[in-house]
Amino acid sequence: MAFCLMEGNEAIAWGAVASECRFFAGYPITPATTIFNTLLKLLPPLGGICLQGQDEIASIGYCLGASMAGLNVTQKNEYDITVLRGACISEVVLSPEEIGYTGITTPDIVLALSQEGVDRQKHLFDQLDKNARIIRTEDINLPLCNARVIETDFKAQKIKSNDRALAALCVLAELDTVICPDMLEYALASRFRDNLLASVLDLVEQVKID
Repeated sequence: MAFCLMEGNEAIAWGAVASECRFFAGYPITPATTIFNTLLKLLPPLGGICLQGQDEIASIGYCLGASMAGLNVTQKNEYDITVLRGACISEVVLSPEEIGYTGITTPDIVLALSQEGVDRQKHLFDQLDKNARIIRTEDINLPLCNARVIETDFKAQKIKSNDRALAALCVLAELDTVICPDMLEYALASRFRDNLLASVLDLVEQVKID
């Protein structure tokens, strides 16, 4: 199987298409713009529709209209229907076919970078087996579980909170788990240029496994 490293938002879009999603309504707004942009490229060649609404309410209206036109709809959300940070966990799938279960109950890798996220997903940790791995930063309290916990002190390494998601990927790459260092560096070189690329590569060198 070939591997492809992409942004999380791109993976969401590709996963939606693979799940037979053929209708999307949204609008460009950080940090969700690349979901919209990716689906804008993927859906039309498949006969799908990607619409830009003026805001969340307009986009929801489009989705309701698609539902009334015969598309199946499923939503799994723990906050308001949005993909922004904070109040953000929401999944909406529209499909002409009957929709089965679309979630992931037992992930192989968990990046524990937010105490709020850990607290909201405590039930998930009960289901992790010994083969699962958790990348935990120094200030996160985890519930008891069977997964292997990899400790890292990003604060001591002077890694800013905004950079910790990339830093966690660096840890995975160093462990050669899911991704390897060459894959990470290739992806960064494809995504960034010039001074910004130099900055993120400096971060990669800065991350150390405790």
